[in-house]
Amino acid sequence: KGEQAIKAVFGASITEVSETFADNFRLRRFKNQIKILSKAKEHITELGFTPNQIDLKILAPLVHFSSLEENIDLQERWAKLITNIVRTEGRDLLKQNSIEIISKISNEEAQLIDFIYELFIKKREERFEKFKNRKFELFKDRKIEDYPLKWFSFTLKEISESKKIELYELELMISNLTTLGVVKWETEVDVSNAEKSDTDPYDTSLDIDLDVYDSESIKLTHLGLEFVKMCKLKK
Repeated sequence: KGEQAIKAVFGASITEVSETFADNFRLRRFKNQIKILSKAKEHITELGFTPNQIDLKILAPLVHFSSLEENIDLQERWAKLITNIVRTEGRDLLKQNSIEIISKISNEEAQLIDFIYELFIKKREERFEKFKNRKFELFKDRKIEDYPLKWFSFTLKEISESKKIELYELELMISNLTTLGVVKWETEVDVSNAEKSDTDPYDTSLDIDLDVYDSESIKLTHLGLEFVKMCKLKK
C-alpha cells in the first residue's frame, strides 16, 4: 500500500530513483565502514595483538551502527572502541552497552563525556594529594584508587562555564546521557518542615516535608567510566 501511494504521487519512475538512492546509501555506509575498520586495523597493528573472535550479538550491531557514522571524530572513537572490543576477553554486556551508547550520542556529547571523566580524574588526584600525608589512621596507606567514583560530583554551572555551553543546551545533552546511563543526577534532599503528627506526647512520629533537587549536579556512573576507557587506547 505504501509503494502504491508513493507511485500515485511521483509516478512509476520513483522505482528507478529509489533503487539509485539505495545504491548510493549502501555505498556511503560501505565507505564509513572502510574508514573505521582501517583505523581499527592500524591501532591493532600498532598495539601488536591478535584480535579475539567476537559473538554475533556484538558483531551485528557493531557493523550496522558504525556504518552510519560519518563524523570524523566519532569514526576515530568507533575505531578505538572496536580495537578494545576485539582485544578484551569477555565483558560482553559492557561491549553491547558501549556500542549502544556510541551509536546514540553526538560528537559534542562524546566530548562532554570526556570532559566529565577528566574532571573526575583531576578532582580525585587533588583529593589524594591533599590527604596523602595526613597522619590520621583513616588516611593511612590509602591509594588513589580508594577514592570511589561516588564521592565526586560536578555542577552544571562549572561544566557550562568551562565548556562554554549554554545551560539549556547542556541540560539537553545531560538528559540524553542520563537516559543512556552514562551520568546520573546527584539528588539533594532538604527537610523544609518537621512536626509531630499527633498531640499525644507518647506518639513520637513526625510529619516531614521534603524538597528534592536533582538538577544542580551530576555524577559519572560506573558504566560511563568504563565506556570512556573502552574508547581510549592503552598500551
